[in-house]
Amino acid sequence: MGLESMCRLVVTVTLATLLLLPRAWGIGPELSGYYQYQLTAGAIDREAYVQDYNRLRLDISAQAGERASFRGDYVYQTFNGRTALPLDELLPPAIFEQLPPDAPSTYEFENEHYLDNAFLSFYAGRFMIRVGKQQLPWGTGYAWNPTDLFNVKSLVEPTYEKRGVDAGAIEIPFHTAGSIRAVFAPHGTIEQTARLLRIGEHFGRYDISATIGQLHEERRNFLTGTTSAERRRLLGGDFAGELFGLGVWGEGAYNDWERSDDYAQLVLGVDYTLENGTYLLGEYYWSERGRLRREDYTVQEWLELLFGGRKSLARNYLFLYTSYPLTELIDLSAYGVGNLDDRSLVLIPSLSYNIAENVDLLFNLNLFSGDEASEFGSADHLGFLRVTAYF
Repeated sequence: MGLESMCRLVVTVTLATLLLLPRAWGIGPELSGYYQYQLTAGAIDREAYVQDYNRLRLDISAQAGERASFRGDYVYQTFNGRTALPLDELLPPAIFEQLPPDAPSTYEFENEHYLDNAFLSFYAGRFMIRVGKQQLPWGTGYAWNPTDLFNVKSLVEPTYEKRGVDAGAIEIPFHTAGSIRAVFAPHGTIEQTARLLRIGEHFGRYDISATIGQLHEERRNFLTGTTSAERRRLLGGDFAGELFGLGVWGEGAYNDWERSDDYAQLVLGVDYTLENGTYLLGEYYWSERGRLRREDYTVQEWLELLFGGRKSLARNYLFLYTSYPLTELIDLSAYGVGNLDDRSLVLIPSLSYNIAENVDLLFNLNLFSGDEASEFGSADHLGFLRVTAYF
């Protein structure tokens, strides 16, 4: 059986499972989802390029009485046009020159299809047990979440959907608004299985939580080409509430690594909505792991940032966001991320338009500024047009 036939078989079996499992309970599933098309235009070495992608997401959910439910999400995505970007255009020259001969030469956008979520939930009042591939969002931060062990947000689109995690979760309520949540995510041996415990309670105008967890993280050494698992322990907490009419939040964590250097992280944020509907948000991020000088960025750190597994290079960042409802159908917004240590930034203005019922259009620019050796100054400007149709 060829690779293409195998892929089709996997897709067929997965979708059939998602559709038939709810029917096994004697009920019909509810279908929803979206189709998304995005056209991106940019320039590499002063030569313009275009790339587009087609993304189909199918969401299936079913309720089995009052105490159980099922949900599954399947994603199929294809890329066309310029799907391989050379690393010498994505990395500063001084960093690219240090790459070993067998290091990747391009950043590839590959077609993919995957089961994003598929889980069963069992309820008894506020008590809940959930098993399967599920979303595990942690923390109150908007652009950064130090207490999140499973997701790394994209700074150029921090609110975009995250992938599910294979895990079991149990949530136990106490008092009127408190809860204890425990998560177990299998990985290799029992010792390597991720374990997290989160305790949260409401105090006055604030929701306050504490988190403790451990997992073994696969870490890739791009210079040697080897991969090894390293134990990571986390102790953290977060809060969200209101102060003098402002929305405020904070999140922090201390990371204890088996072999690597330990480090702390902190996020503080504030938001406010003006009478004319203008929304304002600001967030500060500090990471003890980061560098204070761009000259100290390493090849390993740059490649971790590019290929995933690392949130940032520097120590101090500022995130600013604003949006304004121009009409009932059109919103204007812009946000910027500033690296306060190497003085680089990315500015992202956007326009969203609800062109029809359940159809949204988004136009977005990514404008980069800074020295070519800085985090954001090494990137080239680009823009994209995205249309999403929900069903």
